[in-house]
Amino acid sequence: MNLSEGSAKKEDETRTNKEIAVFDLDNTLYDNGLITRVLQWIAECVFKLSYLLQRPNRKMLQKLTEYNKVIILSARSRDRYLSVTLRQVKKNGIRYNKIILFPERTIKLGWKKKVISSLGNVDWYDDQSEGVSPSRSTTKEKEI
Repeated sequence: MNLSEGSAKKEDETRTNKEIAVFDLDNTLYDNGLITRVLQWIAECVFKLSYLLQRPNRKMLQKLTEYNKVIILSARSRDRYLSVTLRQVKKNGIRYNKIILFPERTIKLGWKKKVISSLGNVDWYDDQSEGVSPSRSTTKEKEI
C-alpha cells in the first residue's frame, strides 16, 4: 500500500462519520478573482447592449393595435434584464399591459432545493441561498 492509498482510506473513514455535504460550484467552491468578475461584467454589458440594439418588428407592432390587452412574455432573466427590457419597450413606444420575464433565480433555487431534499440529511453550501431554508427539515443550509 502506497502513501496515497493510506491517506485515501483514512479520508474515507473520516467521511463516513460525517453527513453529506452539497456545494454550489460558482462563487462557492470556485472563488471568482478580479479578472473573472471583470469578464463577467463585460459579458453582461455586451448582452444588455445587444438587446438595446434590436429593432422593433413593424409587422408585430401593427398587430398590437388589434388587441385590448397586450402581455409581453420573455425568456430574459427578470433578475438581470428587467430594467433593460422596460427601457427598450418604452423607447420603442410599445403599448402593453403586463411584462412577464423569466424568474431565473427563483427557478434555480427551487430546483436546487428539490435536489437537496431528495438527498436527505445534507449540509448545503451555496452563495445564492441567503435567507432561504431548504424544504426538508433534515437538511441544514450553511451560508458562506
